[in-house]
Amino acid sequence: MKYVAILMSIALLSACQQQESTAKSSTDLGQTSKPTVKSAPTMNNSTLITVNVKYLEIEGGFYGLVTDSGKKLLPMNLAPEYKKPGTVLKVKGQELTDVMTTQQWGTPFNITEVELIKLGDNSRNNSNI
Repeated sequence: MKYVAILMSIALLSACQQQESTAKSSTDLGQTSKPTVKSAPTMNNSTLITVNVKYLEIEGGFYGLVTDSGKKLLPMNLAPEYKKPGTVLKVKGQELTDVMTTQQWGTPFNITEVELIKLGDNSRNNSNI
């Protein structure tokens, strides 16, 4: 068992050294590699978007918002009166990029304004996203 652990450690160290030497050789040749950062499009906080409230029975159960275009938003501050599956809302808000959640579903979203279009019911049977 000790030998397996030692061999794995050696393999990991050699892999790290290979990556480091590859990075050095590319910069030695005058080639600099800049990391590419793709910024996700964010919701415009001045535009009302139409969303449907869904209840999802995963990760302990939670409410999510789905836009007309199919984008999934995880509301951080959805008022209790709107936590009914099938509810249709118009919301303004902001996508949160510096927040981690346990749900692993949708983009965290902070609601700043909400307008009720249609109130849903309390049956939680529309989690088919």
